Parts: sequence; C-alpha cells; structure tokens
Amino acid sequence: MLHRRELGRWPGRILALLLGAACVASNDGPDPEELLEAIRQEGDPSAVPTDHQGPPVEAGEVGPARFLPALYGAFDADRPMETLGVLDRYYRSAGDDGYEACVNHLKESLEEIGFGSDPRLELDVVKGQVTTRSWITGEDAPAPAWTPWSASLTLESGGQERILHHFSRQGDPDRLMLPTYAPPAMVSGEVVLDYGDIRPGSVVVIEAKIDKRHIQRVRSQGGVALISSYIEPFNYDPTGEDRHLDAIKWRTMLHPAPLPIMKISPRSYEIIREAVEADPQARLALQAEVIYTYRRLRTLVATIVGDESPDEAVVIVSHLDYPGAGDNGSGVSGMLEGARVLVELLRGGQLEWPARSISIVWGAEMHQADAWLGYSRRRAVAGISAEMIGESPERTGAVARLERMPDPGALYALPPDEHTEWGAGDVEDPLQPNGLSVVARCALVDVAAHDPPWKTAENPWEGGADHDRFNARGVPGVLFWHFTSFAYHTSLDRIEMVCSQELKRTSTAVLTTALALADPLPTDLDRYLRTLNRERVIRIEAALEAEEEELAEQWREWTTGARLWLHQEILRLPPSDR
Repeated sequence: MLHRRELGRWPGRILALLLGAACVASNDGPDPEELLEAIRQEGDPSAVPTDHQGPPVEAGEVGPARFLPALYGAFDADRPMETLGVLDRYYRSAGDDGYEACVNHLKESLEEIGFGSDPRLELDVVKGQVTTRSWITGEDAPAPAWTPWSASLTLESGGQERILHHFSRQGDPDRLMLPTYAPPAMVSGEVVLDYGDIRPGSVVVIEAKIDKRHIQRVRSQGGVALISSYIEPFNYDPTGEDRHLDAIKWRTMLHPAPLPIMKISPRSYEIIREAVEADPQARLALQAEVIYTYRRLRTLVATIVGDESPDEAVVIVSHLDYPGAGDNGSGVSGMLEGARVLVELLRGGQLEWPARSISIVWGAEMHQADAWLGYSRRRAVAGISAEMIGESPERTGAVARLERMPDPGALYALPPDEHTEWGAGDVEDPLQPNGLSVVARCALVDVAAHDPPWKTAENPWEGGADHDRFNARGVPGVLFWHFTSFAYHTSLDRIEMVCSQELKRTSTAVLTTALALADPLPTDLDRYLRTLNRERVIRIEAALEAEEEELAEQWREWTTGARLWLHQEILRLPPSDR
C-alpha cells in the first residue's frame, strides 16, 4: 500500500481512475436485482460476521479498521472509570457548580496530555450564555446557573415522621428529587392525591408527568407544592427485579418555576398513598435549598490540527451536563481517554498525523455543537455525538447503537430497521444524502469483529441529541449511544451501571470513525461503496416487498447521493475533479 502522503501527490483524476469499477458506481450504480442475485449466489462470504442489527458490512482492513488495532490496544479501560468517578459526584446542570468543577478537571487533564502547549494540539474555552426554557415566553432565554444544595421530603402520618427522600451532597442517591430549576422551598401541607380534592395549603402528589398545565392548576387552586412519581415505560426494570420502584426520574422545569416541585420514586408514592388511606390528615413537608449563579457557560474544545487540510475538521461532541453516569459521564470520560490515546499514538508514530483536524468538544448538550459551529473557522466534515456509550448491557438492558442521520428509513422504517422506545422523530424535507453512516457502521462492526462477541444495532434517526444541530446546518451527523437503558434519566444511572469494556468498545468505534474521515485513503472507498451497495440492495428489496415504490425510489436517490458524498470526502477532490 502506498504511503498516504505519496497518494496525496497524485492528481485527483488519476486517483479516481485507480478505483476503477468502484468509481463507475458513483452515479446510478449497479442494478439492485443483479447485485442481490450475485450476493445470493456467492453466499455473501465477504460480509463481516457479527451480531449487528442492520445492513451487513463489507469485510476489509481499510477504512476504520486501519486504526483499530493500535487504538484498541492503547485504550485503557480503567482510566475512563476513574474520570467517571469524579463526574459522578456532581449533579451537573449547565453552568452549575458541579459543571464548573468538571470543566476544570477536564481542562487540567487535557493540559497534562499536551493540549494548549503544542501548536498541533489546540485547547480553546468557548464562553457563551446559560439558557433554559422560560416559564413566561416558552422559548429558550438567558438564565442563571442552577445548583441544588440540599432537599428533603418528610411524611407526617399517625403521629410519626418518616423521611422519604433527602440529599445534602450532590453525590447522594436522591439528588434528582429536585428537577433542574426547581425553586427553593420550605413548605408543608396536607396530602392530596386527586386534583378534585385540591384545597388551599395542600401538597399535591401525582403519578403523571408534570407539565405546565399541572403547575398552573395546582397554583390556581391554592396548592403549595406539586410532587410526581412518574417514570417512562422504558424505565421499567427488564429483569423483573423491580429496581425501577426506587428510581427518581430526572426532569428540568421552566424557569422561574412558580411552585415548589419535587420528584419521588414509585415506591414512595405507594407509601404516601397508603398513609393517606390510613390517615386522611397525613402531611408532607418539603425543604429545598438551591443556588443561582450568573456566570458564562464554558465549552471545551481540544483539537488535533490536521497536517494537510487543517481547516477541515471532524467534530466529536460529548455533553457534560445531566446528572448521569451513563448519560453522559460515560461519553465525557471515554472521549477524554480517546484524546489521550490519540495524542500518545500520534506522538509515538504508531499512527500518522491525520490530514484533517479532529475537534473533541465537551459542553452543554445542543449548546456545545452550536458553540463549535459558531466560533470555529474550520469546515465541519461530520459531527459525531458520543452519548450514553458505556451502559452495561447486563445491568441496564441497553445495546450499543448507531443512530443515523435523517434518511428514508426515518420516513418509513422497514426491516432490518426498527425504532427504539424513544420513537420516531419528525423528519424535515429535503433529505441530504451522505455516506457518514456507512463509515460509522463499518467502525461499529469492525470493533465487534475485533473483540467478539459484541451485540450492536442501529436505528433510523429519532433526534434529541447534538447530531441534530449538525444535520440542521447541512453537516452530516450521527449518534453513538446505548438504548433502551431502564436507568436512563433516573437516579439509578450511576457508575455501577457503566461497563468499562463496553465503554472501551464504543469509544473505539467513535474514534475510528473520526480517524477514517480525518485521514481517508482512496483505498478506503471501495469498501465503503461495496458496503453501501449491500445496503442499497436490502433497502430497495424491502421497499418493493412492502409495495412502497416511492420509498424504493427514495432509497435509490439516497444511496446515489451517498456515493457522491463518499467520493468527495474520501478522495478529497477539488470541485473541478468531482
């Protein structure tokens, strides 16, 4: 194989010709029926044999596989768990005291790696505004950082008192009993379990999800507080051990919330209900202490500067806010270790310095992608969201997944596609074809083949993470995550729910995807096109079997567009040669 820098000297037209038949497929492509018959006859021996719910991947030692042995061998599975231990001590809402402490920890760790002191390793702190949804306007608006300090909920019934939930440190198990932006409180009142029984001075306890209507109703009828035990259906323990009965669901409220609000576990709701049945005068006392601080919201950006096309970048984002170990302490700690491993391998010569830049970003979800896109002078080739990448399949029921960008599968999911319990998102036309999911799929399957067995999956776009921000700007974006985790967004999402080996595997898939795009070789392209052809066959056949002619045509257009994107981004041809 020629050295990348030797290949880089060849004119783009000659590089394209070297790929022969693969390049011919860049327009309409081979007939799907002929491809399908060829795959059937040869028994598909060139597909990577793994347990992946999704289209097959062409086997090969190119693409993400070029970087896999070195990265996987150097990635220390224990080190991210040490970082996660630090992160898990804090609540981490955007800009709060815990968030700030974690930003400081990450910044110091990155400086120790060499970011900020080497011109090829940039370290930037982008400062912005803390925002949240306004109670008054319903729109995102500037807000102070909100830090929970302490809280307690005490049941008074039959002459006895019982503390149901409390915390005095951010690392305590019940820290999620205060939704983000819940106000300070010191109130008590008789318990009401039904809206029809609300009277002035009462505390309303419900099993339903809290929304603005509930708050307004309780407030207008004189209630002094609202408490909810709601958890999502996917939060139910899949093992049958009923661990979800002790889960407190995380929520964020509109600011400024006009009423004291708390979240409790389903088990506590039953205790309260039984107490009210035995003593109709049962009371609840709520105490909540929070701190509001006006400060700039910091986003960290660590960039490995490309040596040939430094003004083009692959961007990895991993949000630091949210008080969960899996979501998203695992992504933050995995990408910190990834930054260390990349620098170590690049400096040691085990990997060539990438042609394009790689930026790894830590900040508040959604804001961090906007921060990079707003401040960076570089062109984003792709955006990769690393979120919930370490959940233990055994302890949470979650599976390592790739969520693609909006494609025809997001319009109408047919096998092998299926949506998660998160559910389908609203897709906006027009679709923007690209081949990012092909590269990411190869990376996920390559890791599974390198360290089997590993069950992986993919799902059509559903939305709700930073990849949306990239897609909205016309930049291809995908999400690496684990779902469905019963501990997701609950007080049970702590460090014991994270698996170090799972975190290593998924982190490696994220990193090899980024490297394959940051340092592409023309020889990678044939594997991607063959993988894309396999997907094209499966998608069109499924659509035709479902008698969805329009969907079949959408997949033809998508895969043709994806071929063109792969040619452009992998060969890196100037416009005149495309």
